[in-house]
Amino acid sequence: HTSTLVIVGLILFFMEGMNGKYQSLENLEEAFGHGDIELDEFEYAKRGLKTQELREKLSGGEISREEFLRAELQVGLEKLVVHGDYLFQENGNVELKLRPDLDAMTSIYLMDLAGINYSAIEFQHKGKWVPGAIHFDTGGRKEFTIEDDGSVFFDHHGKEKGEFTSAAQITYEKLVELGFLNKEEWLDKFTAFVTEIDNL
Repeated sequence: HTSTLVIVGLILFFMEGMNGKYQSLENLEEAFGHGDIELDEFEYAKRGLKTQELREKLSGGEISREEFLRAELQVGLEKLVVHGDYLFQENGNVELKLRPDLDAMTSIYLMDLAGINYSAIEFQHKGKWVPGAIHFDTGGRKEFTIEDDGSVFFDHHGKEKGEFTSAAQITYEKLVELGFLNKEEWLDKFTAFVTEIDNL
C-alpha cells in the first residue's frame, strides 16, 4: 500500500514538473509538434496552463467564481482530490489507504457521467486540501466553496454542522445548475441514498 502511494506521488510530481516546464501554450504545442513529449503529457500540461490562466483571471476579478468553475470543468482538470480511508494496524500505526468512501466515489462517478476530464486523483488525509485543486468530501468546508486561489470544495465537513447533505448531493446539484448534467429521477434517488448512508 505504501509503495502505491509512493508511485502515485511520483506520477503527480512528474506531472507537476511538466506544468512548470512550458511557460506558454505555444511552447507546449511546439514541443509536441517536434515529438519531445507524448500525447498524455501534452494534454496534462495543456490543462495546467489553461487552469493557471483561469486562476489568474479569477484572482484578478476578470471572471466570476461561477464562470471560473464552468470554464475549468470544460477545459478539464489536472486532478481531483479526495480523502483516503484509514487502516489501523496492530502496532498502532495508521496507514492511509488509496480508497475513497461511498460519498467521494459517487462524486467522482458524477464527474465521469458529466463528461468532465481529469488527469489524476490524489488522496489526502481527511480534512486536508491542496491549494488550487478541486476537492470532494475533504477540505473542511461545510458547503460548496470556490476560494480566491481557485480551490474548489464540494464538501460538507466544516466546523459548524451544516444541513443534512453530502459531497455527492452538492456535486450533483452544482453539475445540474451549470448544465453539465440533466436532473433525472434516478440521480435524485441515487444521491439521496448516498446522503442517507453518509450521514448515519
